[in-house]
Order: sequence, then structure tokens, then C-alpha cells
Amino acid sequence: MNEMTTTLATLTALYIFSLLVAEFFVSIRYPRVLGYIIGGILVGLPFVKAGLTQESIASVAFLSQLGILFLFLLIGLEVDLTKFKKSSKEAVQVGGFGFLLPLIISLGAMLLAGYSFFVSFIVAVALSVTAEATTAQLLLELKALKTRVGNILLGAGLIDDLFGIIMVTVILAVQNGDNLLLFPLKFVGFAVVVWGAFKLTAVVIHHIQREESAISNFSFLIALALLIAISAEMLGFGELIGAFTAGLIVNIFNRHEHTAKCPKICHRKAYVEIQKQNVEDLKVMTLSFIIPFFFIYTGIQFDFTHVIDNLPLILGITAIALLGKFGGVYLAKKFNRISWPEFSVIGWGMNSRGAVGFVLAQIAYDAKLIDSGLYTAIISVALITTLAFPFFVKREFKRHPELLKEV
Repeated sequence: MNEMTTTLATLTALYIFSLLVAEFFVSIRYPRVLGYIIGGILVGLPFVKAGLTQESIASVAFLSQLGILFLFLLIGLEVDLTKFKKSSKEAVQVGGFGFLLPLIISLGAMLLAGYSFFVSFIVAVALSVTAEATTAQLLLELKALKTRVGNILLGAGLIDDLFGIIMVTVILAVQNGDNLLLFPLKFVGFAVVVWGAFKLTAVVIHHIQREESAISNFSFLIALALLIAISAEMLGFGELIGAFTAGLIVNIFNRHEHTAKCPKICHRKAYVEIQKQNVEDLKVMTLSFIIPFFFIYTGIQFDFTHVIDNLPLILGITAIALLGKFGGVYLAKKFNRISWPEFSVIGWGMNSRGAVGFVLAQIAYDAKLIDSGLYTAIISVALITTLAFPFFVKREFKRHPELLKEV
């Protein structure tokens, strides 16, 4: 076989293996993303990794980067701004305390351990982000999405996502070697790009929607994401923030009623249905085809020998991560009427870590900001807490069925 055929065969084998592992986890009622994570880790086994060519690894790396880009675009498209504004006081406090307390505790612990401030900050942010998608998926499977704890967890997840995006922006700006004195100017530059993209979106939508073409809509969405991603990267904010912003711009047009800036054609029933279908198509393509390669690449980078070598570090960081999240939920409990069973479900829900934490760890490792030991520790903590989350939440719902009452 020639080089291209060999690479394609390798990618196909890795993809099918990842899908099979994911389907197994779905069959035992665990989130699909957990199957992708485990599948990726298994690909990182030394005897599997040894059979991969450099060309295959390079292809997986490219698909991984593309997957992260589309993931952040999808996050921007799916952020429910209306629900964000209407988030309950409990959700706001759980999300706020649930992010800030583990951030502070993790940062302090890493500094005391002798790590630099920037490295400590990266680890702290990675340990503070909650996997809202994983949480929502399990709540949906357990028919707990519309319960009181479900509403609190989803609202808190939105707050957590906001903090996470802000922190990733700061880390990417510092990683790119930005002079902080120039940051305001670059921010203004990026704001101008966003303003221009917003104006362009209104004009383009006005013209391309006359034909009510799903292909034109989808093509424009991808082109807008790539253009803003490139602009954001050039200004030092990173392409991920650009992709997220592009999703947010389209999100605003999708959710708002008719305004002077958005012609009536934007809100015809056919257009709304096309936009919903486009977002769903992007979600299916991203989560089913591209994102698995991100976790495969993460697994390739994962070094199993470092698990044993860094076991005390992994156990210590896991304890800090759990303490920080449960501590944050406990602070929110002190100010709200949250029962102990609700506290347990919300605490474990906030402890689920996923894609954003993995992305941050991967960015930091690729940029040589953290060593393989810390990288392994962050991935291990995310794996441990995400595996534990469904088990304990299911147990609490079984012990306290009243928590499943819809509100």
C-alpha cells in the first residue's frame, strides 16, 4: 500500500475502535464522551502506539485541532443566552463558587508545591472547568433534566462555561507572548473584527436566505468560523476564541426576533428550521466524526509509565479537585435551600470534567508549558472524576427518588 492508503487505513481502524468503545459505554448507560476518552487512552497503550506511523499521528493531530475548533464553534452556537439571563440564584452561586473555589485552592496548592504561577494557573483552570455536555447527557438519560437539580446543574454549567472561556482567553494570550500593555489595543482590534463579522452576517443572511438553501447557510457558518478564528489567532487570542465568537454571532441572529439589523427573512419559519438543522448537522459531524480523533490524539500523548511515576501527584490533584468543587457547592448551599441529597448530586455533577479541560491540557502540553507528568495527572483526574460522576448520581437518585420530581 502507498503512504496515503496506509494512513487512511490507520485512521479508519482508530476511528472504528473509538466508536466501538463509545457504543459499549452507551450500552451500560454511561455518557458517550466517556467511551471516546477511554478509547483514546487505550490507543495510547505502548504496543498500540508503536504501530502508528509519523504520518498517521500527524493526520490525527490535524483532525484533533479541527475537532477542537468545531467544538468551540458548537459551544458558541448552543449557549442559551435566554436561559443564561434567567439562571436562578442557586445556579449562579453554584456555578460561581463551583469554579472560583477550586481555582483558588488548586492555584494555592500548585504554588506551594513549587510550580511557577503560570503553570499553576493552567492546572487550576483545567481542574475548575465542569463538563456541562456530559452532565446534561446523563441527566437526559435519567429523565432528570427538568428537575430542580437538573435546572441548577445546567444553569451552573453555563456560568462555568463563561468563566472557562474567559480563562482560556487569558492563557492563550499569555502563551502567545503578548505584551500585556498591548492587550487593550488588541482587544479593540478583535472587537472591530467581531463588529465587522456581525455586520457581514446580517448582509450575507439577507442575500443567501432568499433561496432558503441549507448548503449556503452551512457553508457560511464554517467560513465565518474559520475567518474569525484566523483573525483571533493573528491578534493573539487564539483560534478557539475566534470559533466560539463566530458561533455566538450566529447564535444571536438565530435567537433574536426581527430587528432593523436582521431582515424579516431571517425569521421566516423555513429559515429557522434550516438553522436548527444546520446546528444539529454540525453537532453530529463534530461529535461523531471529528471529536473522537481529539481523544485519540490525547491518548497517543498519554504516557502510562507516568501514571505510576506520578501516582502521589495524581492522587493529590484528584483530592484537591474534588474538595474544591464540593466546597464550592457547599458555599452555595449555605446561601440557598439545597438539601443534602441535592448537594450530593450537584457536587458530583460539578465534578464531571470533560472536553474543555482536555483541550486546555493539550494546548499547554503541545506548547511545552507543562511537562508530561502534569499532563498525565490532569487527564487522569478528568478520567477519574468523569467515571465517578454517573455512578454516584445514579445512586443518589435511587436512594432519593423525590429528586426526580419535575418542576
